[in-house]
Amino acid sequence: MPARPFIHLVKTPLYFYFYEVNKNVLVRIEERLYDYLKNVLSDTQDDLQTNPEMEEKIDQLKRQGYLSAERPLKIEHPYVKSLPYQLSRNIAQMTLQLTQNCNFRCAYCVYGGSDLGTQRGHSSKKMNLETAYACIDFLREHSRDQEMVCIGFYGGEPLLELEMIRKLIPYAKKKFEGKNLKFTITTNGSLLTKEVAKYLYDHGVSIVVSLDGPKEIQDRSRRFAADGRGTFDTIRNNLEEIQREYPEVYRSLNVNTVVDPRNQLERIYDLFDHDPIFSNLAAHMSMVASDYSVEQVAVTDKFAIGENKEQFKAYMSLLGRYPKKNVSRLTSSAILHQMDRFVKDMGKTRIFKTMAPGGPCIPGQKRLFVSSDGTFFPCERVSETSQAMKIGDIKTGFDIEAAARLLNIGALTQDECKNCWAIANCMICARQCDNGGELSREFKRSHCRDTKRQVHENLLNYLLLQELREEMHGKERSGRQ
Repeated sequence: MPARPFIHLVKTPLYFYFYEVNKNVLVRIEERLYDYLKNVLSDTQDDLQTNPEMEEKIDQLKRQGYLSAERPLKIEHPYVKSLPYQLSRNIAQMTLQLTQNCNFRCAYCVYGGSDLGTQRGHSSKKMNLETAYACIDFLREHSRDQEMVCIGFYGGEPLLELEMIRKLIPYAKKKFEGKNLKFTITTNGSLLTKEVAKYLYDHGVSIVVSLDGPKEIQDRSRRFAADGRGTFDTIRNNLEEIQREYPEVYRSLNVNTVVDPRNQLERIYDLFDHDPIFSNLAAHMSMVASDYSVEQVAVTDKFAIGENKEQFKAYMSLLGRYPKKNVSRLTSSAILHQMDRFVKDMGKTRIFKTMAPGGPCIPGQKRLFVSSDGTFFPCERVSETSQAMKIGDIKTGFDIEAAARLLNIGALTQDECKNCWAIANCMICARQCDNGGELSREFKRSHCRDTKRQVHENLLNYLLLQELREEMHGKERSGRQ
């Protein structure tokens, strides 16, 4: 039996395609060939009735370089060998956990003192100034080949340590003199007074404010630790004062909306589309991390239907078939970001004898996270209690072997990855393989179905946009004739 082609079949309401894994491209075919290839790919291939006409079409496509059966022979990340260089000279960003303390207590917060054991709890631990200076020195020494370097301030709530930030910024600017240096801070917004915002803006700090949504949603989940009060009014008042007193600072702000799927999307959309304080700010969405969340967070049917409806409106608006003003900014920006990332990679990937799934970034190189005690983690989204996620510390430097294990998580599922049509577009990272202390093959496999479903949906959305554009252009040409 000949080797099966390394493809994935996709159909839209209008046309039929196969996704050529080796070329990372989509090829439109007729329905009969689609059905024939479906049988070729099935487990009952032995019972396939040969069709000379279809075989000729297949041979023709093969002569054009399609329908290759080539698969990777070994799953290994190409950057494993260059990891020592990446971590010694090419770090792009370092995020400093200035404190583990926070003046909020969010219902779903991973640091909220749960018994899950998947993360640390809130504490009074904070990074001392000596460690923070040492981190900046370390970044300067290990980013020599980077043209632009970023330092992030993180918590807990980093603005609880504003005085430390005031010392670190000039220290870093002096250390990185002559290099393009940027700063970022992620804050809950409660301590972001107009004076603080102006200081951060004047010193080149990009500000991201985390917010759940309008008052009833924000106050239900995000409350002050001291007295349990809701937090929305405080944040909105801060932003209103910044807008009034320092409009240039206000325009530079970004909002990250942490979406809990148990809430009403329509109310969240309404805030960012119609509230005069939030409708003029750059905003994007991120979902509550269900794998590390204190509460069980599952997407309900109602939420999924609402999300799909809004996405459909956004796609139609991109084609000029639906008023853009009636589409949520959050959805439009999310779709544009997703499609831009997807489209730019189309046609650029080919299967190599040795390769890896597309998910993992280079641990520590892209956004090295340093906890308050100086421990290194690949980013701020992993568990700080997991030994598997630790990749060194400020005193001893990087643990290259530990970082290599996180980079090379494809090795956990060698056989599955070699034969997975979604390998080039896989989004699984080391965080999703962590069972609390070691990298787990079963944990990684548990994400495969959802990942392939998401890649399939990306392919469908891409094709639907292309088809609708073709239809519109066709009607325009007919009208001109």
